[in-house]
Amino acid sequence: MVMLVAGVALMACSTSAATVEQRPEAILYYPGSHVISGTTVPQNVVCIDDCHSAYRQVTLETSASPDHVMAWYASNLRRSGWALGPYDSGINPISRSWQRNGGSPAGFSFGIQIGVQFLSPYFYELPYRPGLTYYTMSFSVPDS
Repeated sequence: MVMLVAGVALMACSTSAATVEQRPEAILYYPGSHVISGTTVPQNVVCIDDCHSAYRQVTLETSASPDHVMAWYASNLRRSGWALGPYDSGINPISRSWQRNGGSPAGFSFGIQIGVQFLSPYFYELPYRPGLTYYTMSFSVPDS
């Protein structure tokens, strides 16, 4: 009984998927991008080897060039108070990460990865169209 009550109490303290989806960063897509797939995962606090913050990950396609996509995210995030993550030098043209309030798990984190090499094997079977840029956006919120 005590274990059940403790488990329910921990779940009530965790960050829900709905909380993530209410943040503006959860739908911060390059203008004109089309969502291919997306998932939002709540924080896992009752865990042994799979503890993680709540996050949203979306795969998108756009007709804009990779350079334009990355520059747009860098500009918009910087204006909203985001800074490059501690391990990001800002020179990688296809993978970049930002943080706010200390970065996850202590704060928010946001990442962009451009190209199909960052997608799971399932997505390799999709009919990619030449001339489009494919990218993955990820956003995580602080642990509660």
